[in-house]
Amino acid sequence: MKLIKKVLGFDSPYSWVKWLRMAFAVVALIIAAAFWSNFEFLVMDGDIIGTIIALILFFVLFAPILAIMLGVAALIGTLVGGTLSGIRQRQSFKDTAKTGSEALMDLEKLRMKSQGLDLLFFVTAIILSILGFVFLEDIYDAFGEAGFYGYAILAATFLIGFWLAKVPVNMRYKRAFKEQVVAKGLESVLDNVDFQPEAKLDESIIKAAALFPHYDIYSGNDYLAADYQGRYFIQSDINLQEEREGDVPG
Repeated sequence: MKLIKKVLGFDSPYSWVKWLRMAFAVVALIIAAAFWSNFEFLVMDGDIIGTIIALILFFVLFAPILAIMLGVAALIGTLVGGTLSGIRQRQSFKDTAKTGSEALMDLEKLRMKSQGLDLLFFVTAIILSILGFVFLEDIYDAFGEAGFYGYAILAATFLIGFWLAKVPVNMRYKRAFKEQVVAKGLESVLDNVDFQPEAKLDESIIKAAALFPHYDIYSGNDYLAADYQGRYFIQSDINLQEEREGDVPG
């Protein structure tokens, strides 16, 4: 039961994830039932080759319908979950407003904007995919291969532009959250706090520790130096990467 809840997204803090996975689960059951009703005779023979042939035939014959069903399920799940999430966010906004803190209000607005853009990006990608499948034949008849590739390029360009536009908002929210929430939380339990979200431990410290002797790229963030119960410490998140060249076929 715990595994089922995890797969369906009941443990996720985002409502749209749960509803999206539930919608996919419903479509999966419908697809399984349709497959069994049409190709049961091949599967029941007990021959693995027959089962493989049945799967291939099923997806070849019903691929457009399956794609549309998955797209519609994703759209419905995302919209329902997003609506419920929006209701909770408005309540959270009201609760934050009661605190009277302008800084928290600005942070809450930025959070809602960031999550709203993420949801809108996902919905837009689904709609463009559905439109592509629904009107694929009409586009091909009217413009040939050029129309097909043209639509794909326009859709991809639009999504890339959307992504590039929302990334700065996401980054601003993460930075503001660390500065206004994480930093203040650390100051409430630690003394002489020096928290720098964009900084990291000096690489010489990592080299001196000799715990990871082989790496090529060094990066990190969330540098923290402070006193805890009279003891001074420093830490940060670090990321060590080793570059490897693949075998070049002769």
